[in-house]
Amino acid sequence: MRLHALGLDEYDAVVFYDQDVEFQGDMTPVLHCAARGYFISASGGVGEPFNVGFFALRPSKKLLRAAEIFGANVNFSIETGWGDCGFLPSGSKFVGAECGQGFFHTLFYKDCKAVKRALVARLPLQSVMADRCIWNYQNDGDCGNHLFNCSVIRVHHKPTHKPENDRLCGKLKYHRGGWTGEPQPPFPPPPPLKVRKGKEACVPSCVELGNNCICNAPMPPPHHIKNVTVDGRPVHCQEQVRSPSNDFFAVKITGASQITIRRLDAESCWCDDVTIECCMA
Repeated sequence: MRLHALGLDEYDAVVFYDQDVEFQGDMTPVLHCAARGYFISASGGVGEPFNVGFFALRPSKKLLRAAEIFGANVNFSIETGWGDCGFLPSGSKFVGAECGQGFFHTLFYKDCKAVKRALVARLPLQSVMADRCIWNYQNDGDCGNHLFNCSVIRVHHKPTHKPENDRLCGKLKYHRGGWTGEPQPPFPPPPPLKVRKGKEACVPSCVELGNNCICNAPMPPPHHIKNVTVDGRPVHCQEQVRSPSNDFFAVKITGASQITIRRLDAESCWCDDVTIECCMA
């Protein structure tokens, strides 16, 4: 079932969840991010580096075929994992390593020979990890003590029973006051995450830089460079980004409200919209 999701390329993005998952907030940002070419998942609540109960990606039948090739040509070893690719960042075999949990973690997060052979000439995909405390909460005292705010959880996985102590966050029916079965009000968005840098305070935000689809316009200006005026003041931004077509860009803050994006893989225009993450004051 999980591998089947990789090939549903009639969709811009697909997300898989285990059946005991409960939405406690808006999870659509995961789909928006996956549609841009990211494989997204989260670590597990018992120390495993990957929990197979949640992942999102932009599907492709080529990617599904690559997974089939990988599965047909590698074996699993308790000492060395799938295709001798190891278990890092876990120091040894982790829960589910011999099953789908280890298979997916190896295929999407490992840079080893067996994976490279399977993914040769396949669509590019950048694998990232989301914060499990928000996007795949799992019976997890590691998400904080009594100071952790359960209202920031978007997707709740475990525990399915009533929490055993006040360090854990439960399903909606165990929230204070209980749940009557009546329609719930819209979920409030989680509070903005303030990131401090010296005396500066900023809020992580997605910033749309758009495209530069002026391929037939005469030179100058350079077709591979674009200056964008944004709302607010960027304090810092990601320095490199790829477009959905895998064009590669450098990003630089060049003014109080200006960001310059430069295509690096070719001195050429681009027609896919590019979005970056910045911390905005």
